[in-house]
Amino acid sequence: GLQVPWEASSLTGEFVSNPATGVGEPGPAAAAPAVAAAPPAADAMAAAAAAVGIAAARPVPDRVGGAAAPVAAAPAAPAGSAVPAPPAFPSLDPDRVLPARLRERLHNADVTPRRLVQAARRGHAAAQALLGRAFEVGRGVPRDLGKAVRWYRAAAISGHPLGQVGLGNLLRTGRGVARDPAAAAAWYRRAAAQGHPLGQLALAFAHRDGTGVRRDPAEAVRLFQAAARRGLAIADAALGWHYEHGVGVAVDRTAARRSYRRAAAQGNAYAAERLGRMGP
Repeated sequence: GLQVPWEASSLTGEFVSNPATGVGEPGPAAAAPAVAAAPPAADAMAAAAAAVGIAAARPVPDRVGGAAAPVAAAPAAPAGSAVPAPPAFPSLDPDRVLPARLRERLHNADVTPRRLVQAARRGHAAAQALLGRAFEVGRGVPRDLGKAVRWYRAAAISGHPLGQVGLGNLLRTGRGVARDPAAAAAWYRRAAAQGHPLGQLALAFAHRDGTGVRRDPAEAVRLFQAAARRGLAIADAALGWHYEHGVGVAVDRTAARRSYRRAAAQGNAYAAERLGRMGP
């Protein structure tokens, strides 16, 4: 199928070492600061980060044009209604939400922590996004949400969709930064515009629930469809709910079952439960 730029290679593969230059990034760059060699593997990234320092990225407006949209409550079934609650807004953890073929693009054992930090400090957006992820979850470094925000923001400013989604997640949940659903939605929108399935998924939930943007079930359906085409099970589960109950789209129980089946085949519990309740 059509391949969009962000998934043309593995994320870390974008800066795998070039024997001639040490770090294969485009364009001229200043020499990387010296880093003490051969720290223990578990402490390597932390030592490299301490050696080169963690500088905050330059400021950027957190909204894309206009004032912040009002934040509406999540949709709820009317009193006495048989309509079940839709799937909840997920954590958007790439290691859980993305299908295996896309998760593999986030990891590359050949990239050492020291090279990751050096590339990030030299302005490489993919490295910045990965470093933000590392600090968010504590992968190879002590967990530090403030540093995660800084590195995600640097990657987001440079246009990297994983940085945009990562920063949006922290802004939406108020982790490491003041909670700002409108700013989060603006970053999700930028990632979705690049065809990133996590950006599409996040913006779909935002429009479904009115989180930081106007509530727009029809736009949510369109975005869930786009993310589902990329193989995201939670998108199919959410889409099934919309088709089953006619929210933002005409009721279509056949389409609902089809979406639920795709999601259930990937282990989505919500979709499996709804399939059982819908019957044949």
